[in-house]
Amino acid sequence: KLPRTHLNLAALYAAQGKDALAEPQLRAAIELKPDFAKAHASLAALLLRAGKLDEAEQHARRAAVIAPGFAGAQDVRRAIEAARKGGRP
Repeated sequence: KLPRTHLNLAALYAAQGKDALAEPQLRAAIELKPDFAKAHASLAALLLRAGKLDEAEQHARRAAVIAPGFAGAQDVRRAIEAARKGGRP
């Protein structure tokens, strides 16, 4: 299977508020392509919504390492920092 297919399916599920279905799709995309920055950032955002800040931060950092200029990784890292400070993600 193609990693992008899993990412697209995860995005569809997330848009419908079905994060529990989106998460395994994102994990599958990462398993197939460990350097898939967008999948890491998307999983980080999903985990942030679930309140799993430590794991979210790990994936956001990984996305930033893979693609240092990727705005999606930077955005989710800022949201995680805000959540840690008591702000809303």
